[in-house]
Amino acid sequence: MLLPGGVVLAVGVASFMRAPLLPEIGKDLRIGAADLALITTAFAVGRLIMDLPAGRLADKLPPGPALAGTGLGVAISAVILGTAHSLAQALVGVFFLGVASSLTNTTGMTLFATSAPAARRGVAMAGFSMALMTGQTLGPAVGGLIAGIGGWRAAQAVAAVIGIGVMIVCLTVRAGRQRPAETREQAADGEPVLSRTQAAVLAAVPFAVFFTLGALPQTLLPLIGSADLSLSPATIGLALGAGGIIRFGGSAVAGAISDRVSRKAALVPSLLIMAGAVALLAAEPTLATWLVAIALLSLASSGIAVAATIIADNVPAATVGRRLGAFRFTGDFGLLAGPAVTGLLYQHNGRPSAMLVTAALLAAVALATAVLAPGARG
Repeated sequence: MLLPGGVVLAVGVASFMRAPLLPEIGKDLRIGAADLALITTAFAVGRLIMDLPAGRLADKLPPGPALAGTGLGVAISAVILGTAHSLAQALVGVFFLGVASSLTNTTGMTLFATSAPAARRGVAMAGFSMALMTGQTLGPAVGGLIAGIGGWRAAQAVAAVIGIGVMIVCLTVRAGRQRPAETREQAADGEPVLSRTQAAVLAAVPFAVFFTLGALPQTLLPLIGSADLSLSPATIGLALGAGGIIRFGGSAVAGAISDRVSRKAALVPSLLIMAGAVALLAAEPTLATWLVAIALLSLASSGIAVAATIIADNVPAATVGRRLGAFRFTGDFGLLAGPAVTGLLYQHNGRPSAMLVTAALLAAVALATAVLAPGARG
């Protein structure tokens, strides 16, 4: 798991470097909050288009060639974004970054999901979350630090170097693996199969979580930090990065609870914690509430891996990749909608409306998950 874990981490760094750069990109390109939200939306569109093909590739191909393509995508996107002098060019660059992110995360999630038997799958998926969260933790910190020294375009030059490095490693390191059907038990006819209702509830989980992550850490939290708290890009990046460290503990705890108690016992509280963190920002923000919201969102975001674990528990081994691709496809609708919806609400109706709509969505999905989702012990 070293190769896919390392690639997930590296692409996470390159993908999330952009979050603290948004205020500076807005000033340079002379665009407002709603247009900045479109940058995150373009990232979501790229992921959305690639999710289903990425799932099929994860079922059929060894990871090396697929993951090498992600490095190429990161490099191309960084060059396009780093040389942008218009919103349109910036959107194209971030679109390709979304394509690379989808291929990386779907392939990585499938490999981790098929690397362990059901009794230890929660912990294995926590390993995927930790690799992903490490990238998302370091990305804002690295992006903000480089932008503070040399500007946001210099940060994109570093992202291009990361992409080239990923491509070289994946093309030179042998990374063979067995097909999923040979590495874990096939789901027998008598084993649990998701009903349509259960599948719909599980699809709502990534939608709500990605909606929130796209709306807040990737878009509105940097804007709130800049506009309401007068924080610099470097400070915003360090705060997002430091808050992300909590994700390691959250992932480990969620994985252990998922395996030892039940999947649902790990998933439902994570959704409720996210809802509370978002609601906290409906009031006038202070530095303390802003930091607490970052911490709680980081802690609870590991719930997405628990929902993916439930999928892997209940489908045939040879189809895990495509099912997780569909799972991420649904989630990326949330990533697409979150910044667009909340960006417009934030700009035209104010911060409280954007926060309360997001918190209500999370609370509703938490309730539906508690009542309807399968939650057997791993």
